Amino acid sequence: MPRLLVIRHGAIATSGVEFPARDGLEPLSPLGVVEVEALASMLAGEPITAIHSSPAVRARQTAEAIARRHRLEPQVDAALAEVDMGEWSGQALVWAKQQPDWRTFQTRPGEFTFPGGESFVSLVERTGPCLERIGDSATGTVVVTAHLGNVMAFLALAGVLEGHVDIPTASVTDFDLGGPKIRVGEIGRRPD
Repeated sequence: MPRLLVIRHGAIATSGVEFPARDGLEPLSPLGVVEVEALASMLAGEPITAIHSSPAVRARQTAEAIARRHRLEPQVDAALAEVDMGEWSGQALVWAKQQPDWRTFQTRPGEFTFPGGESFVSLVERTGPCLERIGDSATGTVVVTAHLGNVMAFLALAGVLEGHVDIPTASVTDFDLGGPKIRVGEIGRRPD
């Protein structure tokens, strides 16, 4: 029965302060490195057979920490890239909360499009084929390291997303791909 562990990357210097830049070049912060090492330890006993990652540096660093414990090589997949936040990229969260679209972003992500950027619907549309591709080739437990938006897109594809979900950095959301319907286990699990 294929199992998918979707992991939000570890913290970056601007986590919780501003929206990240789309270029994906920002690495994990020192806190993010600690978070990811704890996460890798937590997953050391899992029978992980493959790891897929967003091209962003922070997601690749997260994948590599887990891969080392399992002697695997992460596969980078462009479909797992961060959502294009357009004009919101690099903006402070304080600024974003003052924008007229903030409430829609928080409560009805399916109706939201980042000004000058990507809609949540288009993120789901590019993430869906990636999920199918990974699920079709999966044997055992597969890890995906990506971003908050990707985790939310996977939850939407599973039919369980109702508004914005707070998924902590370096956390795991568990999906069971065996069967006609995707089942969601624990959302946003972190090491103790």
